[in-house]
Amino acid sequence: IYLYDGAQGNIIRHTVIHDVDAQGIRIGDTFGGEENTLFGNVIWDVDNQAIETRGPSIIQNNLIFSVDGYGIHTSDQEGVISDVVISFNTILDTTEYAIAVYEWWSQEGMVLANNALCNPTGLGLYYGDHETDTGLEPTDNLITNNVVCGYVDASGLPPEAVLLGGGFYDY
Repeated sequence: IYLYDGAQGNIIRHTVIHDVDAQGIRIGDTFGGEENTLFGNVIWDVDNQAIETRGPSIIQNNLIFSVDGYGIHTSDQEGVISDVVISFNTILDTTEYAIAVYEWWSQEGMVLANNALCNPTGLGLYYGDHETDTGLEPTDNLITNNVVCGYVDASGLPPEAVLLGGGFYDY
C-alpha cells in the first residue's frame, strides 16, 4: 500500500499484508493536511520495510514480524517531519531495527511510546538524531515505555524511553 505525498486523512485499518517483495505500507508527507492513520494491521514476510512514514501519521496497534528490513522506519527527506505517533505496536524478527526513527529531537508532536520490540539476537531500536549530542535541552516529544529485546542505539534519550526486554544484545 503506497500513499503518495499529498495523501491526507486516510485510514488503513485491519489489513493483512504478507509475502510482498517490497514495502508493506509507505506513507508520504501530507503537506500540512490531516495525518494518515494505520491501525490494527498485520504485516509479515515483506522484503523491505513493513511500514515507512515520511509525514504526519498515527501508527498504532500493528503486528509486524518476519521482515527483511525495518519494522517501522521514519524518514524525512525534506528535513521537517512532525506529528508522528508510533505506539502500542508489536514488532519481532526483523533483519534491521524493529523501529528506526531519524531527526525527531527538535520536531513537534512526535510520540514513540508503549511499543514491544523483540529481536533478541539482533537490532531493537535506533534513535538517530545529530542534535542529541549537541547539549540541547531535553526534547518535548513523548518517548517512553518501549520494551526492547535487542540492541538499542539511542544516545541522548531519557532512561524511561526504553525498558529492556531480556534479549542477548540489550544495553
